Amino acid sequence: MEKLGRAESTMRQYEEMKISFSKVQERCQEILSLLNRANTRGKVSKDILAKLRDVGLVLFDELLTARAKEVLRGSQVEDLVFYIDEGLVQIPWELLYDGEQFLCQKFNMGRIVKTKRSIANVKHRILSRPLKMLIISDPRGDLENAKREGRIVREKLDTASSFISANQR
Repeated sequence: MEKLGRAESTMRQYEEMKISFSKVQERCQEILSLLNRANTRGKVSKDILAKLRDVGLVLFDELLTARAKEVLRGSQVEDLVFYIDEGLVQIPWELLYDGEQFLCQKFNMGRIVKTKRSIANVKHRILSRPLKMLIISDPRGDLENAKREGRIVREKLDTASSFISANQR
């Protein structure tokens, strides 16, 4: 886990702790099972949400050191990036629960994965101005309020037309 609120550095502090990987895998499977019980619209019942909190809290306690938990609970930063080994990608880090919130509710989260595998050539986009943005607000034509909100967003972005070129559909 990257230290919160710190500028990039050539050094990174880390801590190690022993965990039962089989127990962690069981908890991850339990979370997956709970999420699969959500309805097709993505609605999660209060019962499932309570169980997700319980399992998320157990993972929070099992996976993080006391210092890491303290930092996360007290942090006011917006962004949290986990630097993890490829063997840890199946862990739902975003659903760790600190006793008050899931981490994904508290932070904008990202992951940077360390791997021994060969990485395919990645083409980096060249950003040039104006940035192009498509606002999809009413694709079927039956959401008048959404269309109006999309128009308001586009009009706000139009004030920065040298930086952003926005179109609405």
